[in-house]
Amino acid sequence: MINFFSVKARKEVKKLLISKPLLAFDFDGTLAPLVERPERAQMSQRTRKLLMALSKHYTIAVISGRARQDLTERLGVKLDYVVGNHGLEGLPGRAESLQRAIRTCRIWSRQLALNWAELEAEKMVFIEDKKMSLSIHYRGARHVVRVRNLIEHKIKNLKPSPRIIPGKYIFNLMPPGSVHKGTALLKVMQMARCKDAWFLGDDITDDYVFNLGHPGITGILIGRRLGVDAQYFISSQRSIDRALCLILNISVSEAENSLGGLGQSRRKR
Repeated sequence: MINFFSVKARKEVKKLLISKPLLAFDFDGTLAPLVERPERAQMSQRTRKLLMALSKHYTIAVISGRARQDLTERLGVKLDYVVGNHGLEGLPGRAESLQRAIRTCRIWSRQLALNWAELEAEKMVFIEDKKMSLSIHYRGARHVVRVRNLIEHKIKNLKPSPRIIPGKYIFNLMPPGSVHKGTALLKVMQMARCKDAWFLGDDITDDYVFNLGHPGITGILIGRRLGVDAQYFISSQRSIDRALCLILNISVSEAENSLGGLGQSRRKR
């Protein structure tokens, strides 16, 4: 992976932006800093303004594990595509699978409630019910390894068996056969008629995009991890505004150059 802010990357980025790719982002850990409680997550005003500015030049999508309504409220800005629950919400043709997912999550919630006593003492271990998927958070656990093992044991006994997407101190429980961020991005690209896309994400759930191996997708990983097929990396979430500024400045510069060239062409006529 190449540092996104390196001289080499800057030259490559200029070329890649010529095709006007779809710009897609994860939310938690990418557009917003990671926090212990999901309800405390918020995107900065500066990040919001940069997204708004970029939306004048590109099609913008946010693809998150959050419920779509929650995600929309936290973004606070109108974007082209807002996809929630790892791709279950915000895309067409999902009505039947959504209802099936809601029923499945209700069953899991009842099963987990009956077997949660061992974890009750861990105040920062909790279940986030997103209606169509469940997330079990344990970022604030006092005994992380013990808690993680307990959670893994409990979710392996759930019926029907969930598709488990692990993340940073989180287990995401998805209905069997459901979509993921990779299939969601491909669908958005199809809907937006974009043959190229960029995706910025930080979590293991974002690896479904990075590891697609799609020739038109450029992956930008927030942080550094092994086993990820992203082309570029940004050292931490604190640098997201710098990355957005870089993309925006290149885009504005190219737009101005195009207008300048058009003016010269008209004068020659």
